[in-house]
Amino acid sequence: MRKEMLKQRDEGVSQKETFVVLDIPLLFESQLESLVDRIIVVYTTPELQLSRLMNRNDLSEEEALNRIHSQQPLEEKCKKADRVIENTQDLAFIRKQLQNILNEWEHTDK
Repeated sequence: MRKEMLKQRDEGVSQKETFVVLDIPLLFESQLESLVDRIIVVYTTPELQLSRLMNRNDLSEEEALNRIHSQQPLEEKCKKADRVIENTQDLAFIRKQLQNILNEWEHTDK
């Protein structure tokens, strides 16, 4: 998994892409922050997080809570992020937030 992420990152850099986006769900838990220059955390409410996890993975509430609690709290991840995207609405809302962040980053240095 790590090799594939590095390959994607390096290919994007060698092709002089403006941005290379890596989807790394357990970035902080895996201590992979050094692989990236900037971090966007996608945030949702604890209630939505629980509901989505239970539905997506067909988990009981207890199983889902155990999985959530085995990870770093989302609030801590948000504090470490360069930007946070709110994932409480539809996909268009998420895309708009992402586009705004990328537009900002494209015109500024970190």
